[in-house]
Amino acid sequence: MKTKLYLDVDGVMLRRNPQGYQVANHALPFLRFAIDQFEVYWLTARSHQGDTAEVERAFCHALPNPTASKQDWNVLKALVSAIPVARWEQTKADAFGAEEDFYWIDDNPDALSLAWLKRHDFSGRLVEASTDQCPDDLARAQSVLVGDY
Repeated sequence: MKTKLYLDVDGVMLRRNPQGYQVANHALPFLRFAIDQFEVYWLTARSHQGDTAEVERAFCHALPNPTASKQDWNVLKALVSAIPVARWEQTKADAFGAEEDFYWIDDNPDALSLAWLKRHDFSGRLVEASTDQCPDDLARAQSVLVGDY
């Protein structure tokens, strides 16, 4: 069984810019790597109940990355649709099981989720990445996962 990987959308996979959202640098190679190595789930405020429609809509309305080809864009949309959305209630940590092996990538983890990680000695399972602040942060996050995995 593969290790689970929970991915935030806004600020991680989609970068905020003055025109709205843009697909982050390295998004396609990162998702290919993630799907190959992990059991991947979206963990986003866009959907708490496991519905992929809002995640798909976010990517469809985002500006394509200027370095991506039309074919890359189509592949990215297919990969996004293939990833299920994790269910959670009050905090994103509700999606985690204390007995499961997982990593979580988020740009702005909530305080209660951070406390849950600390309480269960999982603080090292969080990879903070913000493509809003550092456009190439997905490449760095991937290298962190390779180093830890």
